Amino acid sequence: MYQLDGEFVAKENCGDELFGYLSEASKEMEKLPECNAYHVEKDSDSPDIIHVHEEWTDEAAHLNSLQLDVTQKLIENAKPIIKGMERE
Repeated sequence: MYQLDGEFVAKENCGDELFGYLSEASKEMEKLPECNAYHVEKDSDSPDIIHVHEEWTDEAAHLNSLQLDVTQKLIENAKPIIKGMERE
């Protein structure tokens, strides 16, 4: 199994919009048989920080998911409001 934990920091006052994009990504990714989990949640202390936990069958499945048209569109929409990102 391949797991990722990420923290996305939205530009000021854009947390809800970013949460929407990441929640939409969650719905799309969980349709894929290689995706075991894709959880999105808001940070309890900051409205502009969103946490994402992903579980995939393997790293290749995760990388393939990034090439899907729906994923590319979500990335394109979210990019302008992302201030920073960390992955574990």
